[in-house]
Amino acid sequence: MRKFNYLLLFFFVAMAFSKAQTGYQMPPKAIADLIDAPPTPGVSLSPDNSKMLILERAGLQSIKELGEEELRLAGLRLNPRTNGPSRSSYYIGLSIKGLDASEASPIAGLPASAKISDVSWNKDGTHIAFLNTTDEGIELWVADVNSRSAKRLTPPVVSDVLGSPYEWFNGGQSLLYKKIPAGRGPVPQAPEVPAGPVVQSNEGEAAPVRTYQDLLKNPFDEQLFEYFAHAALYSIDIARGEEKPMNIEGILTDFSPSPDGRYLLVEKIKRPFSYIVPWYRFASEAAIVDANGKLVRLLADLPAAESLPKGFNAVPTGPRRFGWRNDHPAMVYWVEARDGGDPNADAEVRDQLMLLAAPFNSEPVAGPKLRLRYAGVTWGNGNLAIT
Repeated sequence: MRKFNYLLLFFFVAMAFSKAQTGYQMPPKAIADLIDAPPTPGVSLSPDNSKMLILERAGLQSIKELGEEELRLAGLRLNPRTNGPSRSSYYIGLSIKGLDASEASPIAGLPASAKISDVSWNKDGTHIAFLNTTDEGIELWVADVNSRSAKRLTPPVVSDVLGSPYEWFNGGQSLLYKKIPAGRGPVPQAPEVPAGPVVQSNEGEAAPVRTYQDLLKNPFDEQLFEYFAHAALYSIDIARGEEKPMNIEGILTDFSPSPDGRYLLVEKIKRPFSYIVPWYRFASEAAIVDANGKLVRLLADLPAAESLPKGFNAVPTGPRRFGWRNDHPAMVYWVEARDGGDPNADAEVRDQLMLLAAPFNSEPVAGPKLRLRYAGVTWGNGNLAIT
C-alpha cells in the first residue's frame, strides 16, 4: 500500500511538472549552439572566373515562417501572401571577393532582414540580380559589382510561382521579369455550396498515371491556380529603373530572349487544366514573339500529357524542351521523340533535335539524332555541341 502511495505521489508531481513546462522549450545551450551554428555559405563565380560571390545562408526557419498559410495546387506549394513558393530557404547576406588572398567585401544597401533568392550574374559580370521576399511580397533587386552596392528595382510585385521569375536582357543592362498583373482583384473565395459534382471519366484506351501530390481537385482549385500563376512580362532598365510592358501575359512557364535580343521564346500553360497530372504536364503552347510582344511564329500547341507510356524515360510525342542556341544570333531548337515516347519500344533513335533560324518562316531543319533519351545540350562554336 505504501508503495502504491509513492507511485501515486510521483504521478501527481510529474503531472504538475508537465503543466509547468507547457509551451516551446529550449534544449541545453550546447545543443542550441550546435543547431544554430551558421550554415556553410554558398558561392558563385563571376562569368570571367575572376570574382566570387559569397552567399550567407539563413539558419533554421522560424516557427512563424513554418506556420504561414500554404496552398497546394497543381503540384505546387505556394505562399498566398508573397505570391511565391512556401517553406523556402533564403540567403541573408552577400559578399564579393577576388580569387586571391583579398578579404571579402560585403555588398552595401541590402534590405534589412533580407530573404534573398534567385541570385544571377549578368553576362559581363558587372551586376548581380536577386529577389528579396518581404511580408508584402517579392521584390527585384540588383547589385553593382564595382561599387559593392545594391538597390531595389521594383516594389513587392514579382510573381515567382512557375519557372524563372526573371531573365537578363539587352546585353545585361535590363531585366525581364514576371509581374503580378495590376488590378487582378482579391483572392477568389471558396463557394459555400459547390455548383455541381466533380466528374472525371476514363473512356477508350487505358492510361496508367503515376501518383502525384497536391493536384487540382475542383473548379475552385482551378481559379486559385490561375489567379496566383497568371503574370505579365515587363522589362526594366537596371540603371534608370524605367520599366515597360512587353505585351505578354498569361500563365507563363518560361521565357528567354534570343542571343541577339530581337526575339523572345515564350511558353504558356493554357486551359483545360488537368486533375491527374501536375502543371508541367498541362496543355501548353510555345511561341516566338518580337521585342514588342507581337507573335512571329507559334512553335507548338500541345495537349495535356495525361497518357504517357509506362517507364521512367517516357515522354510525350511532339515538340518539347525548347531553347535558344547560344552559338547563333537567333536559332531556336527543341527535341521530338522518334520512338513514340515509349522507353520500352525497340528503336535505333530515341530523340531528335530540331532547329529553326530567324526569321522563322521556313520549315524546321532536322538536327542530330540521339540513341538515348535527351536530357540537355551545351552548344559550342557552331560546329560542336555536347548532349
